[in-house]
This record gives sequence, structure tokens and C-alpha cells, in this order.
Amino acid sequence: MVMWNLSKVALEPLGCSPQVIHCKISCLVSLKVFNMSFIYGLHSIVSRRPLWNSIMEFGMQCSNPWLLLVDFNNVLRVDERFNGADVFTYEISDCQDYYLSAGLSDLQSMRCFFTWTNNSVLSKIDRVLVNPLWWAARFSGLAHFLPPGCLSDHSTIIVSLFDQVMGRKKPFGFFNMWSNHEDFQTVVESTWRMNVRGNCQFVLCKKLFFLKEALKKLNANHFSHISVRGNRASKALEDAQLQLSCQPDNEVLQGELLGLCKEAKVIEDAEHLFFSHKAKCSFLRDSDR
Repeated sequence: MVMWNLSKVALEPLGCSPQVIHCKISCLVSLKVFNMSFIYGLHSIVSRRPLWNSIMEFGMQCSNPWLLLVDFNNVLRVDERFNGADVFTYEISDCQDYYLSAGLSDLQSMRCFFTWTNNSVLSKIDRVLVNPLWWAARFSGLAHFLPPGCLSDHSTIIVSLFDQVMGRKKPFGFFNMWSNHEDFQTVVESTWRMNVRGNCQFVLCKKLFFLKEALKKLNANHFSHISVRGNRASKALEDAQLQLSCQPDNEVLQGELLGLCKEAKVIEDAEHLFFSHKAKCSFLRDSDR
């Protein structure tokens, strides 16, 4: 069942089947137009196949940004079920094939990762997806997956659209300055030695995920607010040099000066690499335009 506020939305049904309702939405507030699909997948691999065909056919004809609210009744990836039966490739191959072929991606989300539970097993079977035209039109949006509460075993999904404050989730980027830090090698080695069970592809993806989080933590601890850190280190070095000029035989100050000089140089190099990376990214974006 789909309901809408006539004063804010004009809705035109474009197709309906047992597992999906396709619509065209015209927002009367923002004047934006997009397609929207409400999807409920049936409970078996075979019974869901007509759904994939319907989505693929609609996607091939879709010339508008497209938003999909989805209950697949199935996970999309092997790490999206916890405390239940192992996820096998045959369970997710149909869903993954359609997902990739249609060029769909998950909308930025927050709160709950797992969207269904029977109070024992946890799984992510609900999603909010968009097509490439959504990003091309620079539409913004954020999906809130709320806790199920007491009335349902599914998360309630609230999608906020066209709020200019929201942006796409920033992609992870590797900064060369990290590799110069004395803890970098230890962080990588400790992450890569973690015991992760599963097939080779799953183990690789999981370790890369853990490594990304570890590098984010390294960045936050040592490189966040890099310009402020650089100014502070330069000021501390300058003060120490002035003190040493007045007390040239002070061995304590001489030792401190070496440490401050090293710290200022490391931060200066990191700051240079950081802004070089940002400038390169900006240049590439301008070239794409």
C-alpha cells in the first residue's frame, strides 16, 4: 500500500506486480521529478526471479533518477547475516547480478546495519537503492534505519530527501602521509594477521574493511586538523630555539629541540602531502567536467 500527501506530491503509477510497485513522483515542494519503486521480494530464490526481471526491464526504460525501497527477503552479501546459517553463493548470485547490471548502489544510511531480527539471527534484508542518474542529478538523500521496536521484526526506514545539508558519504581515500608514520607498518601488519574465517574473497574484503577503520583511527590520532598541528609544532620549535639562543649550553633544551624539530618536519611533510592530494583530486574533478 502506498500513501502520499496530495498537497506535496503528485504520484503516477507506472506498473504493479505481486512483488513491486513502480511510480513516477513529482515533488511539488522542490519541483524535482524521479521514479520510485516499492519492492517486497518473496521468500524463495525461484519465486523472486520474476522480481529481478521486472526491475531490470524497468531500469532499462528508466530515464529519471530512480529510488528503490526494498525488502529483498534475502541478503546481498555474505557478511550481512549474523548468528544464522552461512550465506552461500547460490543464495545471493541472482540478487547480485541484477544489482550490478542495473548499476544500483545503496543510498547513504545511518543507525541500524542489520534490518531484520528474530531476536537471535540478525540480517540486512532491507535496503534503499538509487541508480546512476540519481547521483548524476546531484540529488541528496539519507536513509534512517530505525530499531524494529515491539510491533515488527523489521527496521522502520525513513528516507530524507533533498536536504542540501546532507551530502553523499565521502569515499575512503588513502593519503601517502600515513605511510611515513612510524606506526603505519605495525597497523597494517596487525590488521593483516587478524583471524577471519570464510572464503578468500570474503577474508580479503573483511581485512580491507578492518584496515580502513584502523587507518582512519591513525589519521584521527596523528593527522587530523593538520594545519593547526603544523602551526602549533612550528610555534613550539620557534620558542625552543629562542630559549636555546639565550642558553646555548642547556643540554635539556638541546635534547628537546631535536625532538621538536623532528616533529615539526614530520607534520610539515604530512601537510604538504595532504594538500598535494587535495589539489590533485580537485584538478581531476575539474577535468571531468
